[in-house]
Amino acid sequence: TLFRSMTFLPQFQACVEAGSFSVMCSYNRVNGVPACANRKLLTEILRTEWGLRGYVVSDEGALEYISQAHKYTSNFLETAVVAVNAGCNLELTNFGKDNVFMNIKEAVAQGNISLQTVTERTRPLFYTRKRLVQVDPPRSDEH
Repeated sequence: TLFRSMTFLPQFQACVEAGSFSVMCSYNRVNGVPACANRKLLTEILRTEWGLRGYVVSDEGALEYISQAHKYTSNFLETAVVAVNAGCNLELTNFGKDNVFMNIKEAVAQGNISLQTVTERTRPLFYTRKRLVQVDPPRSDEH
């Protein structure tokens, strides 16, 4: 379709097929939906169609743009709901402690994000930490 040929999708597909474990969602909209809130991109295409087993990280401030620039949501709580449910795993923010993903706990409490979804979103992050030896016990033979 025109949508697929007029975007960077072929390049991202090549990266995923070559074994990339992470993809960054961006600031722009695709068919009226911000990229980091776009379930079609992050779940249907990246994960289901192409088989991405890794994680999606937002570009810096891209989640905040969903409500503040795109006006797609009205607050960070709603933004957390659409981003996590769309398939975003990790927020790269310039808002410090006042970021979008700080609202995940409240979104779960309200029933807007399921615990299963939170588990699905965190699993590749912990797998990555394990691959980077950030969760293994220290070895006694290290320098």
